[in-house]
Amino acid sequence: LAQLGAHTHGHPMLSVLSREEQMAEIVRGATRLQEITGTRPGFVAYPYGGEQDYNEDSCLAARAAALDAAFVNHARPFDSKRQPYRVPRYYVPPLPADEFRVWLHRVIDQ
Repeated sequence: LAQLGAHTHGHPMLSVLSREEQMAEIVRGATRLQEITGTRPGFVAYPYGGEQDYNEDSCLAARAAALDAAFVNHARPFDSKRQPYRVPRYYVPPLPADEFRVWLHRVIDQ
């Protein structure tokens, strides 16, 4: 019912690192999680996840690390087939059911 996903080893802002440094951070984080749990994670969430916090090299590093997808922390249009390394996450506010329904429709209709 749940999966544990990776982050990075040292939680740096990836966009300020070289492609090689990003790869090392992502691989080391996933490998460490595998050592602890016995299961290789399939996903990574980029630290901070804002548009300025990761870049195309981050996406390439996640793919090269054999991860299935990567998550960002900002709203954006999403195509799972074309951009599996830029999956948006949304903060879900604590709302009563009727208000949540309205909020969710706004998110989906973006």
